Amino acid sequence: MGTVGMERTKQLLQYRWLAEGSGPPVAKGTGERMYVSGSPFAQPGMATKLSDIEIQRALGARSGWTRRGNALTRTFEFPTFPAAITFVNRIAEVAERMDHHPDVDIRYTKVTCTLSTHSAGGITLKDFKLAEAIDECVTRDSSLGG
Repeated sequence: MGTVGMERTKQLLQYRWLAEGSGPPVAKGTGERMYVSGSPFAQPGMATKLSDIEIQRALGARSGWTRRGNALTRTFEFPTFPAAITFVNRIAEVAERMDHHPDVDIRYTKVTCTLSTHSAGGITLKDFKLAEAIDECVTRDSSLGG
């Protein structure tokens, strides 16, 4: 994640904690602070669904991404089918490292990515981090032409 994206993520978390009058709990055994839903069913480390206003604010930093219900979506277009498949393979590598996987629809030279955190029932910060990583897959290699 780029510096700007990481700073925006921190801002969103700080806003949420201030609004709720709470702070991030410490993940057991790690010493790292992380946000955990107030739900009695939440498990430590579980992603928390963002509010509508948090989603709209975060979308402002993600050009090309839109909200469709409980998911983020973006369609990329490439000059050739092999370029589209190369892009999908890059997304697969990133998604595996992040342990967060998009729904991917391939239609010849168009690839649509749909992101949602199913365990949280909607859009979370994990989705925005993955959206940024997917965008970087295109921008780091101009040969894709997406």
